[in-house]
Amino acid sequence: MRRSPPERAVLCSWSTGNARLGAWLRGRGIPVTWVSPPEVWAYRGGRLPRLARAADRFVPTLPFEVALWRSAGADAHYVGHPSLDVPIPERPERLASIAVLPGSRPAEIERLLPRFVEAVRLLAPLDARVVRAPSLPRRSVEMLERCGLPLVPVDPRVGASGLLPSFDVALVASGTASLEAAVAGVPPVVAYALHPLTYALARRLVDVSHVALPNVILVRSGQSPVFSERLQDAAAPAILAADLRRALADRPRLRAAAAAVRAALDPGTGRSFAEGAATLVDATVPLG
Repeated sequence: MRRSPPERAVLCSWSTGNARLGAWLRGRGIPVTWVSPPEVWAYRGGRLPRLARAADRFVPTLPFEVALWRSAGADAHYVGHPSLDVPIPERPERLASIAVLPGSRPAEIERLLPRFVEAVRLLAPLDARVVRAPSLPRRSVEMLERCGLPLVPVDPRVGASGLLPSFDVALVASGTASLEAAVAGVPPVVAYALHPLTYALARRLVDVSHVALPNVILVRSGQSPVFSERLQDAAAPAILAADLRRALADRPRLRAAAAAVRAALDPGTGRSFAEGAATLVDATVPLG
């Protein structure tokens, strides 16, 4: 970049590296747009002033994040969420009752997959399939292949959203996939488990009442959280099986809540997330 300075820079996620890189670029007069900046509303909020100086413009992917970034003096704009741009089939091919999404990282899969598989087994004869995240390391793929449930590969270009309408409910690791499920109209049962020491540290750093993003969206938009979320020991197979049974029985109400999540994320511009973000990138100028 010193030899051939870019006209502008677009940073995505990766808070630690991008905070330093963004400041370095801005110091050389290069306009910086940060797409999907860190979720400072959830943890380590004290970073906000420093991160706000790392870009000229911010494009968060959750609507309530705009006010938070602006409170730190950042130029922030919400243009939608990428999962809204995935076409939802009107008459999807039915694949199974339960979509199992145990995560996209090896540690997640190792901790959650056995619990998820056992929960599904307790619901027999209901059928289930594992939605396999793209770009998993071979070790994780082998774990999925040995779990005893059929696998459904995910198109890495669009994520799981296009597949999820083929299921009645989703048993899903906390994270973006839970939001994808809600946006696709599929009630999620959300679970997560960390190493005990990591969990103890996370409880000191994380400042949220809910970890499931669909519930976070509902609460932030003035509605009640309705989706099941289980952490650590509460993410036990018998408890998850009971949650899945209730979600199946209460599917119409939960689908209405999922539609409310989608509506809360819709910026109402008629443009895709990519189009909105590209327009902001093109118009970004150094703020000094």
